[in-house]
Order: sequence, then C-alpha cells, then structure tokens
Amino acid sequence: MLDMWHNLLSVTPWRDILSETEIPGVVTLPDGWTVETFLLAVVGIPLALLVLHFVRVILITVSGRKYRALRAMNQACAFDRGIRERYEYKVNLTSRKQLERYDFERFFLDEYTRNPQAFGAVLESALNNEKKYRKYKADVEQLLGVKPGEAAKVRFFDPLEVKICKRHLLKPVPPPIFHCTAEYVSPKGKTSSTRTADFNVKQMEAIGKQYKRNVDFQASKAYQRSLMTDSLRYDIMKRDNFRCVLCGRTAKEGVKLHVDHILPVAKGGKTVPENLRTLCDQCNLGKSDKYDPKGVN
Repeated sequence: MLDMWHNLLSVTPWRDILSETEIPGVVTLPDGWTVETFLLAVVGIPLALLVLHFVRVILITVSGRKYRALRAMNQACAFDRGIRERYEYKVNLTSRKQLERYDFERFFLDEYTRNPQAFGAVLESALNNEKKYRKYKADVEQLLGVKPGEAAKVRFFDPLEVKICKRHLLKPVPPPIFHCTAEYVSPKGKTSSTRTADFNVKQMEAIGKQYKRNVDFQASKAYQRSLMTDSLRYDIMKRDNFRCVLCGRTAKEGVKLHVDHILPVAKGGKTVPENLRTLCDQCNLGKSDKYDPKGVN
C-alpha cells in the first residue's frame, strides 16, 4: 500500500506542495510525517471506515437475526391493498330544501342495501388490516424495542441493525373514507349548492349492522304480516273471483272471505301473490297453520 502511494506521489506535485520547503499560504507537514502518511490519514482511513460500514450492512442484511426476523414478519403481515383510500359518491337533488334536509346516513344505508356484498368485503378488509397492523406493531416493539410509529426517530447511538430494520418497517394501509356529495343546481344552471359528508369505517360498520337488522326484520313474521295491505287483499280476492278456492263459496252464501298464506308465515311463508289465496273463514280456520310440502294445501 505504501509503495503504491509512493509511486503515485512521485509523479505528482504533492511532494512540492507538502514538502518541508515553506510556501506562503500552505501549512507544512508536522515533524515526522511524510506525504504518504498524511494522505493515508486523510483519505485512506475514512475510506476504510466506509468500506467497513458497507460490509457490516451486507452482513446484517444477509444474516442479521433481527433483520431476518423482521423480513419474516413483513411477509407474514400481508395487508389487503386492494381497497381504496376513498370512495366517492354524488347525488343530484331537485330543490334547495331537499339539499338542506338530505339524510346522508339514509343514503349510505340504501347504497349498502343495494350492494351488501361489496360494502361488506371492503369493511372486512379494512378491519382485517387494522387487526394485522395492531399485531405487527406489538411484534415489532418486542423485536426492536421501538414502535413502528417511531420509525423516523433514528438516534445517533442506535445499533446499526436496528437502524436498518427501522427503514424496512411496513406502513399501515389507511382505512377507507366514504365520501358523498349532494348537489343542487338551479333549473337555469345559474346557481348551485352542495353539502358533503364523510363516513369512516366505524360509521359504515354501524350502517352494516342496521342493514342486517332490516334484513332480519323483513324475514320476521311481523314484517310479513305488515305487508298484507288492504290493496293487496283486494287484488288477491279479485284474482280468485271473490270465491274460496277450496270450497267455492262466496260472501253471498254467508261466509266471510280471508286471504290465506299457502305456506304459513310461521313456517317461513312470504307475503307475495304466489303464496296467497282466498279462503272462506271456515276453511281458513280449519286449515290453521298446516302445510304439506308433498300434498295438496
């Protein structure tokens, strides 16, 4: 190494500049120093330290215990990144009063009802991501002694392996925001007004629970019976010629006509025309809630 420096310096002006001959404005070498030792101290030592640093980094990334453990944690923590950070909706209204009274919660409930599978999948992914990141933070804190949120706080005396691990910490997937804009534009288009609302995952969870309650109620006996309106009752009797479909009697023969559920509500029957028929009071009371899936009803 010293021979190389000697050969290099023998053909350069450094020996003249850093010689014992004093040149105005140039600091002379201390006693006992040669040009080779001076340049080795100025260039060689920092270069050696830099090479040593890179060697340590390579060794850590190849065989560092904490770094390898962090990589395994990162691979195991597979976030669902298919969900968007923001879901946009827009509603056009026909009057300013309608805009002022617009119910955004009702809007999102209707949207959820129209496509419960899609909304349910987004919420499930968001909640799973949140759950995974909570576990990931706890595991990282146990491994490195630092929370992922402190990744930017790199202290000077931190061990090199911890510093490297901090740079490779996973970032959480932002929970989605559901944004709705309600807009009213005057008939001639001269003025317009808008209102906006943002719903987070927790609020959409509450809407999902309301949707499930609505579904359960619609499947309930009370709901099915509430669908039996006077208008529907008339339509069924008119379809059946105002006559009991079992015995053939009419109101003129002294019986009272009822509209009966062929498959009883108590057994899951729905209040729909194909499950309804006209019976006289005697046939209806005699039938009660009987139903034979293999026979005549």
